[in-house]
Amino acid sequence: MASPSQLPLEAALLPIALLITGALLAFRGQATPSRRLAMALVTLLALTPTGFLWSGALTLIELAALTLILLLLADRFLFSAGPAEIDARRVLPERLSMNQPNPALITLYNNSDDALRVELIDPIPTAMRWRSASPSGFTAGSQFPAYARTLAPRQRETIEYEVSPLRRGSFTFEPIRLRYRSRLGLLWIQQRAARRDVVKAYPDLKRIAQLRVRFSVSGEGGDFRSRRLGLQGTEFSALRPYVAGDDLRHVAWRATARMDAPVTQVWRPEADQPILILLDAGRTMNAPLANDLTRFDWALTAALSLAGVAIDHGDRVGVIAFDQRVTHRSPIAGGRAHFNRMLDALHALQPTAQEPDYEGVMLKAAKQLRRRSLVVAFVDLVDPLASHSLARGLQAFSKRHLLLAVSFQDPALSRQAEQYPETLQGLYEKSVALDLAQLRQRAYADLSRRTRAAVVDAEPARLDEALLNRYMAIKYKTRL
Repeated sequence: MASPSQLPLEAALLPIALLITGALLAFRGQATPSRRLAMALVTLLALTPTGFLWSGALTLIELAALTLILLLLADRFLFSAGPAEIDARRVLPERLSMNQPNPALITLYNNSDDALRVELIDPIPTAMRWRSASPSGFTAGSQFPAYARTLAPRQRETIEYEVSPLRRGSFTFEPIRLRYRSRLGLLWIQQRAARRDVVKAYPDLKRIAQLRVRFSVSGEGGDFRSRRLGLQGTEFSALRPYVAGDDLRHVAWRATARMDAPVTQVWRPEADQPILILLDAGRTMNAPLANDLTRFDWALTAALSLAGVAIDHGDRVGVIAFDQRVTHRSPIAGGRAHFNRMLDALHALQPTAQEPDYEGVMLKAAKQLRRRSLVVAFVDLVDPLASHSLARGLQAFSKRHLLLAVSFQDPALSRQAEQYPETLQGLYEKSVALDLAQLRQRAYADLSRRTRAAVVDAEPARLDEALLNRYMAIKYKTRL
């Protein structure tokens, strides 16, 4: 029988031995204790003081601790499925659209012969929002997509969720953190599954693709748009059956006689026309405008929409982004490969805190632009000094080129100007909004008078479509 002086030492060795075993099992994060194991350890520790009263109790506790350690080792290394039998794979789009839901897919594999309780967390980047696209299984309100499910033997489970980047640029998805419960339920065996994924967030690619389809030159969509807008090109394209509303001047009378049915000529606008897009990437373009997007975000989406549609119509497009100097330059070229290169080069471009040098940058660009072109300038007029600098810069293009100044209306300012004030504060806010709107209209009228530039001014959600309608009108009316 152990003496009383030996009992405290032996009693202290029990929890130490258990803790060492647990540490070995959890080395490098391979396993963590389950609630069942934690309750067993607490019970043993609670019974340890009885060894002071009866040495036989201490012997029983030692046997129980030894049995628990053996069960723990067997549960981890003999009974339970190995980490190689559990896997998770993540699939993401190569390109994500900023501030839009993008599909993400995780496939869970249970290649073992046991039913397993599996839990995972996908540590998405912090500058992203997520929401579940599956009917159940995700933990509501979690910062990261967290999923828990019992998988049957040899079962494969596919789960879906959506991610929305809050900014443009590159994002890194860290490996999925995965754990599953051991057969005896004493441990959570954990591992990192899937690889580290690096993806890029672009402007609103879905919106750009939709506009390219709507303004496409192929099929009846393009013919209908040109007829609806009352536009005709100058190059013969094809013959097609006459449709009510077609211009009788374009009826192909010889073909009509041969076919014994009315046939009309389809004319398309000239292709290979150069377009230069000027993107203000200065201080004021950092300002938020609508839907958590800055002025530059909206401008970039509209600019890429114009570039895509223009290239689809056979034109050539170049882009210059600038603040006090040129921060990006894409040469004027055509083809889908050129559009993809522009998209990759511009997707992460951010405005700076510097004031734009309209005059200096535009004078240099005008000297390099030899062929008559459509020059589209995305700008934001906020003060008289900037207006004068912009006017002097655009005047460098006005003699040889066709100018289009593009700007955004502030939706919040428009709402204040249209609201019916019920308080003195509301009346003051409406008065300020109306004054700012009038100053803005005068600034653009003065800019148009001094530079002969046409102005496209609309709210952010409608600006890209308004710009494309203006481009189509210019193109079909052969103003270039």
